[in-house]
Amino acid sequence: MVKPLGDFILVRIIDSEKEVGDILLPDIGQERPTLGEVVELGSGVLDKYGDKIEFEVRKGDKVLMPKYGGDEVVKDGKKYFLTKERNILGVFDE
Repeated sequence: MVKPLGDFILVRIIDSEKEVGDILLPDIGQERPTLGEVVELGSGVLDKYGDKIEFEVRKGDKVLMPKYGGDEVVKDGKKYFLTKERNILGVFDE
């Protein structure tokens, strides 16, 4: 597994058409997957006072990602997305 550093997160890409709650996310015409599950968090970063800034996302969160803004990683045939937390568009509450 890839261990993200700093404020990076590792998101497992969820295959094409998946339904999350009442929202259907089709894969038609998309160049990048938009739905994923957070599997790893980096070590975090410090603010200017030396205090650790906590992540807003948690392992297991289903998140909506932009088409661009990170890097795709393939490990053991599974697709992951390595991106900074600030690139996450939203978290689904199930």
